[in-house]
Amino acid sequence: MTQSASFTNDRLIPLTVVIMRLLLLGVLFMPLIVSTSTFFPFVVGKAVYSRIMIELAFILWLPIIVLSKAFRLPKNLILTAMAIYILVSIISAISGVSFNASFWSTYERMQGLLDLIHWFVFSLMLISLFRTFDHWKLLLSVNLTVSILVCLLGIAQYAGLDSFVSLFPINPSNGRVESTLGNATYVGAFSVANVFIATALICSSLGPNLTKEDRRLDSTKIRRRARRRRARNQSQSIRLNNLTLWRVLWGFALVVNIIALVLSGTRGAIIGLLIALLFASLVYLIKGQIELIRKASLSFLFAFAIALTAFLGFRDSHIVQTIGNVHPMTNRFVNLDLKDPSVVSRWHTWDAGFRASLDKPILGWGPENFIIAWGRYFDASETVKERFDQAHNKIIEELTTRGIIGLGTYLAIWVLATMTVIKSIRNKTAAEQGFILLIASALCAYFAQNLFLFDTLSTYSQFIVLISLLVCINGESWGQPDNQSAENVSINGKVSLLSQRIKVDRLLVTSLFLVLSTGAMLFSIYWFNLKPYSAAQYTVQLGIPNQTWDLKREAFENAVKSAPGLANYPRLLMVQNITSEWLNFSLQERQEAYELVEKESAKAIKQESENWRIFYILARFYQMSATDDQNRLDKADEFVTKTEELAPGTMEAKIARELSVKLNEAFGR
Repeated sequence: MTQSASFTNDRLIPLTVVIMRLLLLGVLFMPLIVSTSTFFPFVVGKAVYSRIMIELAFILWLPIIVLSKAFRLPKNLILTAMAIYILVSIISAISGVSFNASFWSTYERMQGLLDLIHWFVFSLMLISLFRTFDHWKLLLSVNLTVSILVCLLGIAQYAGLDSFVSLFPINPSNGRVESTLGNATYVGAFSVANVFIATALICSSLGPNLTKEDRRLDSTKIRRRARRRRARNQSQSIRLNNLTLWRVLWGFALVVNIIALVLSGTRGAIIGLLIALLFASLVYLIKGQIELIRKASLSFLFAFAIALTAFLGFRDSHIVQTIGNVHPMTNRFVNLDLKDPSVVSRWHTWDAGFRASLDKPILGWGPENFIIAWGRYFDASETVKERFDQAHNKIIEELTTRGIIGLGTYLAIWVLATMTVIKSIRNKTAAEQGFILLIASALCAYFAQNLFLFDTLSTYSQFIVLISLLVCINGESWGQPDNQSAENVSINGKVSLLSQRIKVDRLLVTSLFLVLSTGAMLFSIYWFNLKPYSAAQYTVQLGIPNQTWDLKREAFENAVKSAPGLANYPRLLMVQNITSEWLNFSLQERQEAYELVEKESAKAIKQESENWRIFYILARFYQMSATDDQNRLDKADEFVTKTEELAPGTMEAKIARELSVKLNEAFGR
């Protein structure tokens, strides 16, 4: 081995692996990011930050997997299902109503194909680089540390501590914890996963780290041997002290996540928590090893059934109502019924999504195009005031946007995850069994609460972490101590290409991979992340009050130029702003504004030809600008008709038509 090859093996490669792991751990801090200078500050900064961290790690990861078999991905059905899901999503986007929307999404969500691919790559790198339990203990502990910070900031925000509240661009107005996630429901969904993660780590620490010989001994001899071992080895004592510190961290994370979950008042997350507890209790009752916990699981199942029956039977009683009036959070649960506005709106949304799926049953309307499908089949504008760009139900969302094939591949991931859990809990110690079962419960809670919500950047990151962990649990390296995991990489030898006909030096191939991946990632960081971030900064300027027309137009042009794929959001904002300020414009400004709308409206329609919101906003503009030229009513009526065609049952279509009738009557047309 040459001196340079030896240096690469002994120093450079291990250092690169450490850097990659730090970058991947850094991704977990994404929920704390709030970009106060951008449009949608709780979303845009998170997306850009996580993507850049993933891309930087990916630059280093490609050469590593070429160099070493130790870091190559295992053959796993969950990974295969995830890859097929990505492929189906791409095909669905191509065949859908707007590939642009499917790829880029919007500033409000930032979860199009671009983001989905990044999270899939993140999962691949986690599986490649975090293989042992010690690795995952560190990763999950970092994840819990982030959750502690999110929860503490939210609790401080809820308590009205000015020094913390000043960190947030928007203060909560509904008395619920929102923290750096910007929405109480997101906090609930994020916290409920971390409640089970913390409990899983605590559970894993309670079982003794026994050898096969130890397991043959009775408990008394085990304790004696453990005492002698600790006396002989001082490092063992240090390890136990470290374990105590870990337990303090995990226990604190458990407490603050429960508090944040309760203060968020998120009913979907609470329901997810209860369903996950039922799942864990039922599985442990069947497969569990500790008799006391099995009895506790049975008791919980009976207690839950009795409590639920009593609540449903006596929910209108004085006692239950008194409990509900103790706090606004309890009131949200006690008074939940089928007539609740949020329940009614979701029911009509699910109905619209299901009927839309029948129109495009195979591959759906395309990812991130739910609002188009929703508008086509929604018909409850008198009772529902919200506009839904997400189904608030993951099953309906997948069925509507990706069709039967997309839903099937999504559910396949969950079926395979369930099979992995069943396989993993066999022949395990009680502590190992509990860890796996609680991780599965975290996934169960995530799935259940997503029947009432939708994926966000922060919650989807928890899913990716948990599903990646399941892939690793049955791996050969899982039970190895961290210092025994195979991480030595050899760069000697040749790489065979074209069926052994051409042999190329391994170091040359690695260098080529590194150059190409670096170039690609730098391009991606600039065009797919930094430019959209800059565009979001320009977009936020469109909403600044009392700003001159020239400054607003300049900000708009910069926003559209910086991120053409996301340009429809600033376009719609600009047209809405022009419409509301039309009467305050000078004649010259009106002419410039009219020409701008004429030019940009064609581009907006080209990007999303079936987005009814575009036609509605344009209809309102031409109705307003008809005060200067009544002939513009003809174009306004065209857009009104198109709005009615694409979203016949919405409030917007009715408003546009009513105003059109009044204007035509006023002008004697």
